[in-house]
Amino acid sequence: MEYVGAHVIFHRRVPTALDESVQVVLLCKRTQDAPTDSGKWSFFGGTREEMDGGDPARTAVREVAEELTVSVDVDELGYVGRFAVPSGAETVHVEIYASELRQDMDALTLRRAAPDLIVEGEGLAWFTAEETRALDIRLADRQALAAFFDNRI
Repeated sequence: MEYVGAHVIFHRRVPTALDESVQVVLLCKRTQDAPTDSGKWSFFGGTREEMDGGDPARTAVREVAEELTVSVDVDELGYVGRFAVPSGAETVHVEIYASELRQDMDALTLRRAAPDLIVEGEGLAWFTAEETRALDIRLADRQALAAFFDNRI
């Protein structure tokens, strides 16, 4: 089955008090009026378009550029997997990638999506694997997070 969208798990390591580090992921809190998954925490990404040429990695890169002030190269993406997402009466598939993000939070901004110039996110935050357990995240994204943290992609 073909993919309908692609998303990116942005991650980085941050120092802890014991001269160690912990892996964290960047998630976006969707607005209450977002077209899908309103109010949930999510990855960055979206639906494929013809301009992507059927390449889910290109979909992910394009969507990230549209949603966030971040430019990612296709070669920088690590493949996490394909995950099933319920969509009405059917199930669709989303490709999930991972990419290290070194930018400070102060440099990150949610962009307004054309043509309506709406922002589908109301906030950004970094979370550890343990912290993500308490968040309202859709099932496919939760499965992707588990795969990411288990494999340390």
